[in-house]
Amino acid sequence: MKNDNNKKEIKGDYDIKKIIAVLAAAIILMIILLLLNNINYDVDMFGRRQTEPAKKIVFSIPDYESDIYENSEYMAKNRFILYKEDPYTTVITETINEYGSLGMFFLDYFKVLRDGDAEAYNGFFTDDYFEDKNNTRYTEFTMQKIYDAEVEKLTESLIESGEYDGWTRYTYKISYKIMANDGTFRSDMPSDTLVPQIMELLSIDNYIKINSIIKPGIPSV
Repeated sequence: MKNDNNKKEIKGDYDIKKIIAVLAAAIILMIILLLLNNINYDVDMFGRRQTEPAKKIVFSIPDYESDIYENSEYMAKNRFILYKEDPYTTVITETINEYGSLGMFFLDYFKVLRDGDAEAYNGFFTDDYFEDKNNTRYTEFTMQKIYDAEVEKLTESLIESGEYDGWTRYTYKISYKIMANDGTFRSDMPSDTLVPQIMELLSIDNYIKINSIIKPGIPSV
């Protein structure tokens, strides 16, 4: 009888130790999972941030002597400008323009790019734009084979203080493709690809200037 009691006590001790071991293992596993969940996988073992390797853009060879208006393949592209102002979408041209000075601004803007006129392009901006060290004036770029151009009006507001008091501020989403992009104007986009921009315009008495340009979107074909 005494031996039976001893066996029960031993078995009881074994069961308790087994339960404790299982609980300890569960706690250790939970701690490991919590640690793994808090690891920053964007940094390596030395704490340096890891980034995805940038995809290299292959550009066409710049040709400053070529005339894009003599390129039949380019001239067959859609060279109209699609102008969107909710709820309307309209094509604007030099002869069809329902948006006055704003429509003419974009017609002139894209013509300057197609003509490869760097000096005229620099004239589209406010002085404040070039005060940002990241924005520099172009000395030259080739004639840009721009097509599938779209401009979409996002916001319009009156400025009521500061240097531009009384001016109207517009924001537009701008997108277009460049056939055989050579990178002399846009080095951030492959050929035949859209990389949209948000353009801030300041206007007073039909006088319009670009005050900022940012790229909010990701490339899409």
